[in-house]
Amino acid sequence: MGKTLGTIAVIAGAAALAVVSFGTAAAFAALPGVATAGATAAAGVITALGVTATTVALQSTAGLIGLGPKAPKPETADTAKRIPIPPRVAAYGRSKLFGTYILFETSEGYDAGFSTVGAGTAVDVYAIHDGPIDAIEQYYLGDDLVTLVGNTVQEGTDGRYKDGKVKIYATLGETPGTWLSAIGSLIPAWDDSHRGDGVVIVGATFEAVKAKDFQDVYPTGLPPAVGIAARWQKCFDWRDEAQSVDDPSTWTWTENAVLQTAHYKLVREKAKREPGEVFPSGPNLQVAWDRYFAPTVTYWTAAADDADSGVALKAGGTEPRYRSCVAHELTSPHKEVIAALTACFDGWLAARADGALIVYSGRYYEPMVSLGPDEILSFTVTDGIDDETEFNEYAVSYVSSEHQYSTVDTTPWQDTAAIEAAGAIKSSGLANQVPSHGQARRLAKRTMMRARAPKRGTITTNNAGLAVRGERFVDVHLEEAGTVFYSGPVEVVRLTRNLLFGVTFDWVLADPAVDDWDPETEEGDPAPVEESVSPSALVKPTITSAARVTSQDSGSNTTGTRIQLVVDGPLRVDLIWFVRTRPSGEATWDEREYTDIDPSIGGVEILTEFVAADNTIEVQVQYQVGDGRNSPWSDTETVSTSTADIAPSPNTDFTATGGMGEATGSWRNSASSNFDHSRLYRGTTASFGSASDVSGAITGAPGATQPFTDTVAAGTYYYWTRAFNSSGAGATPTGPEMVTVT
Repeated sequence: MGKTLGTIAVIAGAAALAVVSFGTAAAFAALPGVATAGATAAAGVITALGVTATTVALQSTAGLIGLGPKAPKPETADTAKRIPIPPRVAAYGRSKLFGTYILFETSEGYDAGFSTVGAGTAVDVYAIHDGPIDAIEQYYLGDDLVTLVGNTVQEGTDGRYKDGKVKIYATLGETPGTWLSAIGSLIPAWDDSHRGDGVVIVGATFEAVKAKDFQDVYPTGLPPAVGIAARWQKCFDWRDEAQSVDDPSTWTWTENAVLQTAHYKLVREKAKREPGEVFPSGPNLQVAWDRYFAPTVTYWTAAADDADSGVALKAGGTEPRYRSCVAHELTSPHKEVIAALTACFDGWLAARADGALIVYSGRYYEPMVSLGPDEILSFTVTDGIDDETEFNEYAVSYVSSEHQYSTVDTTPWQDTAAIEAAGAIKSSGLANQVPSHGQARRLAKRTMMRARAPKRGTITTNNAGLAVRGERFVDVHLEEAGTVFYSGPVEVVRLTRNLLFGVTFDWVLADPAVDDWDPETEEGDPAPVEESVSPSALVKPTITSAARVTSQDSGSNTTGTRIQLVVDGPLRVDLIWFVRTRPSGEATWDEREYTDIDPSIGGVEILTEFVAADNTIEVQVQYQVGDGRNSPWSDTETVSTSTADIAPSPNTDFTATGGMGEATGSWRNSASSNFDHSRLYRGTTASFGSASDVSGAITGAPGATQPFTDTVAAGTYYYWTRAFNSSGAGATPTGPEMVTVT
């Protein structure tokens, strides 16, 4: 009875649509194997019998042609996150991940009994990945790929991260985990109970630097987030006799998308985890394998072998057919993660009646099951594509190791005939997590051929149609009242069981040409690789002249030694200059900043602060540009500050008074640092040239008051005082003072 009513429904629907669309049944003129009705044959009466009112899903490939969402990449694929309860993240293949902050502190110098060792060091720790991984291949600070020697980040070409200020530490997600003692030494609360069992942990320390050096060492303004590129989870490969499903230590890392799908189904979905277990136990893995995989292992082997098979490349050589670098959050629904994985190998996954899983890779095979009028109760056929949802171009992207594992675009995949027919490009995106532009375009071709298939529809069968279960491709013959709507291979897209013990499935026309591939014309081009843009290194300044000079200190009115520099540097108005000096052989520099120096073609002149006299002084210069970056220090110039040929400043406050048989008075010694002694001179005229030394060397402290008494016969006299250094270089005489002695 069901078959009869089904037939009536198809005929009625087809006839009505024929009249509306063409006005006559002549529109059904036949072509070989396919009817030309440009309409939909709808079996609308079937639901009255309850055939599809209640269905049981037997197999689904949601996401295969856009019927369901794929799990998005975790947010930590692009940057680190700081959230109270972070989602766990897992990844396959090779890619880059940042993490979520689990420690974000500044050390107060907790080391060796609350000393100041490490004080001001920023300490960050991230949770990156759930479960053990194979190896870490690269480290990133923000967008910067960095090199580690031991745990120390090496200086960048522009000076960033210099002087060993940044260190990175990591674990591989083992159980038990490894405590990062370097973190604990700076943050005592991070004790050895913070192992992170079963979690990939990355810690970083960023030492404090001087304010003027901060932009050099940390050019982004803050300590950057740490990311890693790694070979992520190891997967069980049953084809390798050395591996055992109940012993994950024997598993190996792989990019094979089929093996990754099996791993996810086995470890994340099917195998039971006992309370407190980070990873399913060996016995539980074995139980899940025996139930869901072992009965259908030949399917899994064929699909995995196909994923490993070589595909010719335009540049020569081959690459594996289907690889994946899927990363996902463990909170994503299983079906979305499976959709993301199977999309990487155009996969088809279904469960048999006994629960065992059947898988096919993206490869057409000749159908082994045929359905015709004896098995088909009803069907629908849709010719053409809905104008509202039509697209004729895929903007194709992939994850590129040449671009720091960022998602980049390759050549779009286009249906040029459809574009010409529509007169416009109608684009949609295809962003599978695959590591090759060629693979991304192969998947785009398959997806577009399926999405733009000229026929699709639904078929409901009697119980003989149960043979369709577990088949990706079947032959169908859709005929009613002598009209053949379609006869040929179809792909089963979604299948459910109906209440008449048969099945109902969605189908799309299958084209065997989907496997044809010409790398010369179809592979396209990868995204161009360009040099990363970073500030050019600043040129080291040059000291062209360095000379000792004496200068009066306006505050203390003393004479001291400075160094006059002429420096060749960039002609920029935004420069701040720095000069550092030290006595030769000493370890500590005395550094000063000079902000108001205008650029000059002949070089800028800088007068240093006072330096030690009678010494050998080393001097270097450096400049800072407006964005905060510092140039390298100049080569060292050595300057002698010997004062042997430099007279001290004159004595001051000189007075003299005549008396009976003597003259008395005083002066204040020179305040110069190289003052050694003074002398008193007396003459009978106002000319110093005729005066004589009457005191000899009178020592005293610079700036001290020095009294004198000179016993002399009655008469008129002139007095001078003169300051000398230790080498006998004399200052300008101070005087004369005239006195009369009685």
